[in-house]
Amino acid sequence: MAVLPLIVLIGFLIFFKAKYGFKESFLRAATVWGVTVFGLTELLSAFNAISFVPLFISWLVLTILTGVLLSKVNAFSQKNAVLFLPHFEKHDLWFFLPLLVSLSVTLIIALIAPPSTWDSMTYHMGRIVHWIQNKNVAHYPTHIERQIFYNPFTEYVILNFQILNFGSDRFANLVQWLAFLGTIIATAGIAEKLLLKRSGQWLSALLVAATPMVIMQSTSTQNDLFCAFWLSSSAYLLFLRRTDPVLTFCHLSLLALLLL
Repeated sequence: MAVLPLIVLIGFLIFFKAKYGFKESFLRAATVWGVTVFGLTELLSAFNAISFVPLFISWLVLTILTGVLLSKVNAFSQKNAVLFLPHFEKHDLWFFLPLLVSLSVTLIIALIAPPSTWDSMTYHMGRIVHWIQNKNVAHYPTHIERQIFYNPFTEYVILNFQILNFGSDRFANLVQWLAFLGTIIATAGIAEKLLLKRSGQWLSALLVAATPMVIMQSTSTQNDLFCAFWLSSSAYLLFLRRTDPVLTFCHLSLLALLLL
């Protein structure tokens, strides 16, 4: 059941890819998906309904609606199926392979290794267990103040995955890994807007993928890399010529939820 939010995210990506490039489509899809996660979590919390059945029904409905939307815009045509894939050139393979290795290895670790960092046990995962128990994200009595006054957006995403996975934290690390992937894409996008050649864009992406702290964080439930993704993608959006006011407002609002 935990794959439903991922299906919706991929659906948003396919929808935007029919009109925009891969990098911009990914960041637009991430923004809409982030707003969806935050809004759904807050809405269910208001009715003390953060539990498996309401979340499952909500994400199932969103999955169906996404499928209907994609069928309406003919997103599953052969032309759009080809457009969905990133554009590659002959020499890109030498850059793509080490990037793929970094992403693959960290993904395997993220899915196999349970959350184990000190921050995860005392703060990030601790607050999620309270929310599941209380069926809402309201404040609760605790002597660990970080659980109630630090911004909760990252944990909202983990919360949705954990409840849909029947309470298991198997996909908890996946949130940071997705931020890892998103930061790589946003960095390459910024390099493109700074008029770097394709080799420069790939090297920028590889620099992110090879940074030791980034690699370590990509397999944990800490939120530094999640913040880095929204910061880097915000910088990328500022370079866009066709700025969408609604998209920009939503994206900066999500960023504010992490930083303020």
